[in-house]
Amino acid sequence: MADARSALADLTEAHLLGEVRPDRFTHAQLGEYERTLHYCRRALDILAEAGFPQAEADTWDSLAYSHQKLGQFDEAIAGYRNALGLFRESNDGRGEADTLVNLGDCQLATGDREAATDAWQQALVLFRALGRPDVEQVTRRLTDHAR
Repeated sequence: MADARSALADLTEAHLLGEVRPDRFTHAQLGEYERTLHYCRRALDILAEAGFPQAEADTWDSLAYSHQKLGQFDEAIAGYRNALGLFRESNDGRGEADTLVNLGDCQLATGDREAATDAWQQALVLFRALGRPDVEQVTRRLTDHAR
């Protein structure tokens, strides 16, 4: 129990330091991708030990997003896959759908059009089920990059 309390204290400290943010893209949106990678790696150690799958999923997603923006697509794909598993475990359809879109973008960037199409189709199903306006954006990707 002491380890869990310590991990929670570390997580709280990380939040306060801006290392793990609920909006998860703070540094990445500012173009601070290397900084985001550093903070995400540090946070993942804490979150995995503490057992916060939702926060861990968000962090994997931020890590992958930063790799994607740096053109490190294989690392991004691996990160998005980790995030997907955790979003699914947490029953977070929104996170899952958003991650599938980004995963598809990375797969397309590596030349895997078929995998990209599959990811976008899965995202489209989720966006429709959730009533999200992203349906149009994903439909456009599927049309523009049809097999």
